[in-house]
Order: sequence, then C-alpha cells, then structure tokens
Amino acid sequence: MRHTGFLIPVPLAGCLLLVAAHAAEIHSNGAGGGNWSDPATWVGSRIPNPSDPVVIAMRDKVTFDLPGLDTPSCATLQIDPEGVLTYRRLPGRLSLIVTGSIRSYGTIKLEATTPDAGILELRLDPPTGTVAEIILYEQAGLLAYGRETTGSNVPNILLTAPDPAEGNPAQQSVVRAEGRVQIDIQNAYSRGLAWMISGVDNTGNDPLQRLNFINTRFEGWSRLVLRKCDTTTIRRNTFRSLQDKPGFDAIYLIACSLTQLRDNTIIGPYLNGIRAESDTDGAAEGNEILACTQGINWSGKQAMLKRNQVRQCDTGILMVDASGVLEACKVESCSTAGYRLVNLSLQMTDCGLGAMPTSAVPAKLENASVTMLNCGIADDQVNCSGKPRLPDFVETMMYVVVKLSGKIPPEAEVHMQTAPVSGGVPAGKADLNVRNSPVRTNADGWTPLPASMRALTVRSWRIGSDGKVARPPFYDLMVREVTTDPAKPGRILKQELAEPRDQWFRPTPNTREATVEITLP
Repeated sequence: MRHTGFLIPVPLAGCLLLVAAHAAEIHSNGAGGGNWSDPATWVGSRIPNPSDPVVIAMRDKVTFDLPGLDTPSCATLQIDPEGVLTYRRLPGRLSLIVTGSIRSYGTIKLEATTPDAGILELRLDPPTGTVAEIILYEQAGLLAYGRETTGSNVPNILLTAPDPAEGNPAQQSVVRAEGRVQIDIQNAYSRGLAWMISGVDNTGNDPLQRLNFINTRFEGWSRLVLRKCDTTTIRRNTFRSLQDKPGFDAIYLIACSLTQLRDNTIIGPYLNGIRAESDTDGAAEGNEILACTQGINWSGKQAMLKRNQVRQCDTGILMVDASGVLEACKVESCSTAGYRLVNLSLQMTDCGLGAMPTSAVPAKLENASVTMLNCGIADDQVNCSGKPRLPDFVETMMYVVVKLSGKIPPEAEVHMQTAPVSGGVPAGKADLNVRNSPVRTNADGWTPLPASMRALTVRSWRIGSDGKVARPPFYDLMVREVTTDPAKPGRILKQELAEPRDQWFRPTPNTREATVEITLP
C-alpha cells in the first residue's frame, strides 16, 4: 500500500525535531465502487476527508455526489486502470476539490448535458507556492460534456485551478498527457490550467486516442500546448487572458499535423494568439484574434490559413519558413505590421487590410515571394527586404467581373488581352497576363463570378527583385457577338482600354458587383 508522507514538528529536549507522519490512503472497495458519500464505497467504511490521499481501485466506479461544498474533498486522487470517477446529476453545484495532484490510469467523466443538470466542477486547489497536476497515463481519459452555451451564458462544466501566484509559470497547475489517452472537452470552462498534451492521434485509427476541445472557455492562465499530436480539433472556443501583459501563447502547436483550428475567439494579451511551429497540413480558419503581440505566428508545411480576422495586435499574421495558402484573412489596427512573411513563397488570395496606423507596415516581406490574388494591398503598402524566392517579390492578380448594359445580344463573349501599348501578345503565343479569356455572359449580361473558377483574371502591378514597382499592363477589353461558326469571329460590339486599379479589389469576391461596366450601343 502506498503512503503519502509529510513532516510534523515534535519538541524534544529544547529543540524541534521533524518526524515523518503519514496519511493512510483511502481506497474504494474493489467491489464496484459506489457513491462518494456512502461509507460502504470505501475500505474501512470511512468517507475521505480533506487530508486523505484517495485511490479509486481497478474496475471500481465512484460517483461524486456531495453538492454545495466548497471545501477540499481529498489531498490527492489516483484512479487505477479501468477505474472511473464520475458525477451524479444533481441540481446546484458539485465541486470535487483536490489540494494535490490527480493521477489517472482510468477515466474521469463529467457529463451535464440535460437542461436540469447542475454545475460540475473538478478543481485543483494546491497551497500557495506549490504545484498540482492532473496526469493522464496510458489508456486514461478525461471527458467533459456540458450544456451548449451561447453569448455570456456560463458553462456548467468547470475544470479549474488558481492562476499561479505572482504570475510565476513554475507554479502553474497543469494537465499532462501523452500517447494513448482520450481528452474530449466540450461546452466547458477551464481556468488556471495549462493543457500540455503530447503524441495523441485523433485520426480515429485508435479508439483509445481522442483529442478535442470544442466550445470551451479558457480564461486566465489556461492555455493549450500540443506537441506531435495528429488531427486535433480545436473549434468554437474562447480564450481570454485577463492578464495585464502578455506572458504566454493561447494555443501553441509543436510539430503537429492536420490540426483543425476553426472559429475560435482569442482575446489577449497573449504573446501569440495562435502559434504553430514545424506544423504539417494544419488549418486555421475563421478565427478572431484581438490584442496579442502576434495574432498568428506560423511555420511549417502546407498551412491553410483562411478567413481569420486579426485586430489590435503588434503584428497581425507572421509566417516564417512556411508553405501553403493565406486566404480571405483581414488584419487591422496592428501597430507594427499587418502581414509579415519571412523565408517563403506562397499565394495570398482575397486578403485585406482594415485601418492601420501610419507607423505600421501593412505588408512586410523578408526573403519572400508572394502572389497576391484579389488582395486589398497597394504597392506603396509593401516593404521588401533581402532576396525574393522567385524572380519577383510580389506579383498581383485581379478578378474582372464585367456587367453589360444597353442593347445586350442573346449571347455575347467578353475578351481580354494585353494591349499593344503594353507589348501585346506575340503571334501564336498565349497571353500570360490573362486567365479564362474569353468568357460568355449570362442572360443578364454578367461575366462569371470568382466562385465559378471561370472569372476573368489579369495581372496587375508587381515588385521586382530590385524592390521597384512595375505598373500594371493595359488590356484591350472587347465584347463580341457569339457566332455558330468558330472559324468566323463574332462582330465586336464594344472595345475599351482598361488598366487594373486598386479599386478593382473585391472585399467580398462573389457579391454581384461589377469591376467594369460596359454600355453597348
């Protein structure tokens, strides 16, 4: 039998002698368990008191059922393999409070999903200056399922610990897990706990591995640190620092793969709202990040960063040694830089800028090459340094949506090609400045929108390896009748000279707004 020892002072002959004293472990009965409040659940028929180390024996299920208490339930808690700790569904609040650490080889389950369920809490409450942990060993599980909440409603599943005294990270309580464990936290609240998880495979290949954080509030020092985890789901959570100054990251991924970060809200100050290091195939989509040193800080392969909104950070989105796609993101009110791209080559699509202070660099490229397709960034908002990865630092492309008015024929085509004034198109060669030309208009006289994948697309300005801006080419834009004989081009109904402009940027690409309007005679 294991014992937990502590020292008590004993006076002896004018001096103080420290003598080891031991608190005996309280074990569940080994006969299936029972309710925590029932003496028959425990060996010796004694309910645990705050100073007792407690062990839930193998295959026992102990149900915590002491409502309304805000005092410690035990000193430490161990759950043996196949043991289960669960909570009784009662109105009010059930708080299981442990002043030391929890070590689990079994399952901890808090479930309160029904409308009549009360509040269930698992709390670490170590003495000031000490550290407590929840450690999940192989085949252990921590499962928390509360009622779904919206707006300011308070979750009814609480996983808490005090924030570290004087902001000392060495005194923070931690949830630790590695390998074959199940962690599934949904519609819950976490305060003061750093979740440090390694090597969990959430692909579904192993039923004994799971890693999900969904619709949960993380406050204070509570944060996620994941290392070498696969296919983790982190969705619809809220992170709120409540600190005076940044000291850690809200979400930190290290050598993870296929992580799904979707629709989270992160309110700093944090060092990084989302940080990914040596990541592979991860996706950060639909996240809103506010008041961090860096909103998103990403390095790794095949990143998919889409629809993220970053505001009031020092740097909005930082990508270093990364590949992948940056799509439909927006940064605004960032004091140092909006987009900072370092040592990479990638495509930005449909990205934009909000209001930025004059001291900030909207887009900063360092040893990088970027293709910008329909991005709301002007050439004088880009700062380039070092050497580009491709021939140019920046190449820009713009969508062209044409609306015809006037006397519209039943069928018409819109052609775009590089105008002779900008060098034209060599005989027998393709026009490398234009994609998808010609396109047919619909019955209302509109050319395709970008979502169709057939929208007219043209090259605009670029920044060469010397850092100088090359202005956009001019284009001949022609409207032709459609004929039944492909050997006979249709009659030109209208021809204009067009030059791409910053105003061609489409903040919402697929709204029915014309880039160019042409009135036919």
